[in-house]
Amino acid sequence: MHPMTDTTPATAHTPATIDTGAEVQAITPREPAPEAVQAYTLASVAYLEATAARYRAEETEARAHAAAHRADPFHTPAERVLLSKLAENRGDNAAQRAQAFQYRADGLRADCPAATTIPPMAVIVLTVQRDRIQQTARLVMGGTRSVQRTWERVGDRSWRSRDADWSEAEDRIGVELCEYMDAVSLPDRVANMLPRPPASKVSSNAGQEVSHA
Repeated sequence: MHPMTDTTPATAHTPATIDTGAEVQAITPREPAPEAVQAYTLASVAYLEATAARYRAEETEARAHAAAHRADPFHTPAERVLLSKLAENRGDNAAQRAQAFQYRADGLRADCPAATTIPPMAVIVLTVQRDRIQQTARLVMGGTRSVQRTWERVGDRSWRSRDADWSEAEDRIGVELCEYMDAVSLPDRVANMLPRPPASKVSSNAGQEVSHA
């Protein structure tokens, strides 16, 4: 004896009704209160910006990982290039995701009433490390829009950035702010003042011992 199988195509479920003689009226969904919509929007913005921050942290981690691969004395030059490139690719992917989530957050924040937003301002942040300088320009005006450029040391007085020029961000943070950021000099003297990380000192001492041997 085999169990019976219902092969009837599934249809939309209609709840059974009991004939009570009274007229049945359709129930329409209630429109949410404006303050509830506003609270939900702000909570969504907070979530999107937190996610963007997480991806920016992943980008920073990947860039640092790439720098570690480039300085690894236990790999061949070809291996250092390959491993650092893979790490840079992870950093690029994380940066793209961060930008996408930040873009969505900016769009939602722009829909909030002006009373709930931060007063208009431009925020400029420089994060300086021995071999890495990060420039951040943030425009708060009806929403929050951020652009970053990261510079890596490639020599005693040479720095290189893989990010787009500031001029390509004019539509995002404005011409004036981009022109200002483009004119800001890199604080390379401050970077040179900072001590090398302990790992770099060990590698340098090891190289000196080999050269004297």
